[in-house]
Parts: sequence; C-alpha cells; structure tokens
Amino acid sequence: MLNAYSPQNDLNYFYCDSDSTYQMDIGTVDLVNAQQWVMPNCTLVGSDVGKGIPIASAPYKQYFPEATHCKQYTYPDEIDYEFYQFSQNQITLCGEVDHPLTGDSVEVDTTDFLMATLNIDLNTKFTAVDSNTIDGKTFVYKEDIAVEGFGTLTTPDGNVDVLKIRNSYSQFIYDDKGQLTYQDVSPVITFVGKDGHRLDIELPDNSPTTGTVEVDWMEYLKIVYNPTAVSAENQSVNKFALEQNYPNPFNPSTTIKYQLAQNGQVSLKVFNTLGKEVAEILNGDQKAGSYSVKFDGSKLSSGIYYYQLHATDPGQDYTITKKLMLIK
Repeated sequence: MLNAYSPQNDLNYFYCDSDSTYQMDIGTVDLVNAQQWVMPNCTLVGSDVGKGIPIASAPYKQYFPEATHCKQYTYPDEIDYEFYQFSQNQITLCGEVDHPLTGDSVEVDTTDFLMATLNIDLNTKFTAVDSNTIDGKTFVYKEDIAVEGFGTLTTPDGNVDVLKIRNSYSQFIYDDKGQLTYQDVSPVITFVGKDGHRLDIELPDNSPTTGTVEVDWMEYLKIVYNPTAVSAENQSVNKFALEQNYPNPFNPSTTIKYQLAQNGQVSLKVFNTLGKEVAEILNGDQKAGSYSVKFDGSKLSSGIYYYQLHATDPGQDYTITKKLMLIK
C-alpha cells in the first residue's frame, strides 16, 4: 500500500494564533448523508515549534522501523519527535521520543497507542488506553473514539474527502496510594482524509456537540506525496548485511533489519545455543533492497538465541549470524 504513494516525507504543519477565538460549523452526527465543512476563517501561520523532517535523517528512527514520517517539536529545554506510519488506508502514531536539553535521560515511548485509523466502518466506536508511572504517580490516557460522518472539508489546499471522528481525550493522574488527584477531558474533532490531510480542533469543556462551536485550538496537518520519489527503505543497496535486532534484550517481539544486494533465495532462521532450529522467520525468493521483519518469541523460553540470514544469488552464498536475548 505504502509503495503506491512513495511518500516524500514532508509534513506541513500549521496552527491558529492561540490568543484568538475561532468558530467552526462541525455539522451534525450523520452516517448516511455526506456533509460539508469549512475550516475557520483565520490566518494559518507556519509553526516555529513543529515541523516535518525527512524520515531517513530523523534521530531515533531505529526505535520505529515501520515509521514513514517524523515530526519534530523544538522547545527551549527539549526537542521531541513523533513518528508516524502513513499508508493508503491508515494513519498511525508509532511512538514518541522526548529529548531533554537539560541533561536528563531521553525517554522513548514505543506504545502502539492508537491515534486515528482510516480503515474503520462508519458505525465503529472504540476505546484506546495507555498509562505509565513516574515517581510514584500513575498517568492514564484514554481516548473514546467514534466516527460521526463523512463528507468534504474545505481547506487552504482545496476540498478534501474526509471522515469526521470525535475523540473524547481524557487524562487521569493517581498518587502512590491510587487516589485520583487530577482529571481532564478534552473534546477533539478530527477530520482526516486518506491522502494524509488532517484537521484537529479542540473544543471548550461543555461545548455543544453539533452546529457552530468555538474552537480553543486547531492544528492542520498536510502530508505531501511525490509519485516519483523513492522512500529510503527502497533505495538500491550494494551490500549484503544483517543488523542487530532491536530491542535487545526483548520480550516478546523484536525487529530485525537486513539488506540484499542481489535478487535471490533468502532464509532467516533462529537457533538455540545447541544449534537446533527453533523458528523460521522467512524462506523464499526476495528482490534486492532493504527489509524489516518482526520476530515473535512468545512461544520460546528466556535465554540466548542466534538468528541467521542466508542468501543465495547466482554464483555465491552469503551467511551472517547474530545473537539475540529473550527475557521474560
């Protein structure tokens, strides 16, 4: 799906002036009839905080091998990165990296916490939950998502066919005794199209859910695709290589990346310390290029294993073996 688009890895990010009030007609909940929405009549300015950067040069990309786009936020004391995977039918937030400039450790969030997907039915409703504990406090994030309609959104780039999605985003904080100390619910309306255009608007608390409403905050995200571009994962390679799996140690899954300089027969297998084959990840013909696969070790016991890449092209065989560790 993704190769059909050959993404240019360009994120165009805009926002409204935060000290102004804007209004927008968000229509009604209608899963039968197409609707028409228009972005607020306001000045969109280029963000000096958030910008898209090429995925090939994005720091920490090794944590998100499936990512196709990266968005960078620059603050006085921190640089943050969001990694997205865009395909023909889905938009997913792969994870985030917080890079403090104050000497604190870098935080990597590889959760598969769902942002918004396009391959959902109009009547779909679902809930996504994520949590983490820091210094005894537990932070819980919850998204109650429901598709409310479809139609056309008028943007500075013209009309875009979109789904309208309502997201009641909630944040809860509990102390070390499990007592709730903070709660916030932010109603967010998202208009998202298959070509990557996306408009997020946050409404005030107790805002009406239909018709003309005030907009507290707005973000307009446009993904630019270039049909002639070649993604970094598919650029030609001139060597046979097997990278160290990541994460390592792992539980229960890890990602293995490798490169093939020629077309040929390829196998990737896992062996225990006695040399016995315990898993076959792949075995078949592949074209030259860069590849990334996931290995699920949930059926294996903790310990040290070896993964071996073997490739055969006309006149020559290649074999590389590396060690991985499964900890449960």
